[in-house]
Parts: sequence; C-alpha cells; structure tokens
Amino acid sequence: MGLYFWYVPITDRPVSRTNLVALTVLLTLFQLELCAGQASVDAESQSSFKIVPGKRLSSGVTEIETVVREGLTLQQCAILCKVECGMFDFSASFNVCTTFRERNYDYGIQLSLDTGWTWAYKRRHTTITNEGWTLVFRAQAKTSVSAYNTWTDPQATTDNPVEDSFPHACLRLEYYTSCDRHFRSHVIDSWVNIDKARSAAPKLMPDML
Repeated sequence: MGLYFWYVPITDRPVSRTNLVALTVLLTLFQLELCAGQASVDAESQSSFKIVPGKRLSSGVTEIETVVREGLTLQQCAILCKVECGMFDFSASFNVCTTFRERNYDYGIQLSLDTGWTWAYKRRHTTITNEGWTLVFRAQAKTSVSAYNTWTDPQATTDNPVEDSFPHACLRLEYYTSCDRHFRSHVIDSWVNIDKARSAAPKLMPDML
C-alpha cells in the first residue's frame, strides 16, 4: 500500500518547501508533474550512451521500431534512438537496430546474454522521470546520513546529471533493501512551473524496520 499526496497550487508562486518537508516520511518518494505549458525540451536527447556488449533486452520493454539495413553501424543505431527512446539493441551480424522507450532505471527490464548483440542506454540523465512525474526526493532507511540534511543541502544533489555509479535501486520504489543512499534532485532548489506534487511510502516489511 502507498500513501499519496497531491498538491495543486492556485497561484503561480513557487510551491512552499516547508509544506512539502512536513510530508516527508521514511523511505519517501517525492514526484512532481510539470505544467503542461512548460517547454518540452528533453535534455536526455543530448545524452551519451552506455555501451554494453554481449547483452540484449529480453523483456519488460516497449519497442519503438526495428530497422534492418545492410552495413548498419552502432553509431547509426544510436542516432535512431531519438527523444522518446531510452535504449536500444544492436547487432552488426544481423544488421539490426531495435529502439525502446524505457530508461535504464525503469523497473522490470530484463536482459539476457548474447555475444552477437550490444545493449546501449542513455546515461547521465538530468532528471529521473516516470509516466509524466519527476523524482525529486527519495529517503532511504538504514543509512548514516540524515534525510533532512540531504533535503536541505544543495551539495547533496544526485541528478543533473545522474552519475553512472548511482544505484538504480535508489531511483525506484522497489528493491528497498538494495539501496544504500538518499536521492535528491536539483528541482528542490527551484520550485517553479509545478502543477502537482505527491508523496508515496511503501508498506514496511520486517526486513525494512
């Protein structure tokens, strides 16, 4: 079960940080939905790719398109991965490039070993998004670092961009015990163009207490 909070400002002034801090609970996910009128420039379209030879996607992804072309290269496949694309599979042996919508941090992605293929995904994301929401803060249990101090410290920001070494488990509300740190977005320092905000807390299991 999750606890959700929705906030819709009635003015164009920034959302009160104090009000949102009051909603912070242990292992909380804060997400924002940006106003529809905000410029839809996708910074991820400028991201470089992490190349992983010997693997390919097997399930948990949504295909955008498959291109089969003689002499197709890895670089050409990367160009085919446009704004809506988060990752792709490429095979030089079969001259195939398949693009997918999901980002590397999305839950449910499954990979398989295959020496004839290469998996690649966009990296160094400016923000972490899911279904129109932007992850702003995630507090993790059983860490030595204060969640409040992380929230209030701009130097503790972990996106813009997200480093490759940052655990994917800390970008989701799954695999709670696999995460060992808090997540803080740079959005916290600029509460503008926000239409809604919500918080969520998972049902605590014995190993999380």
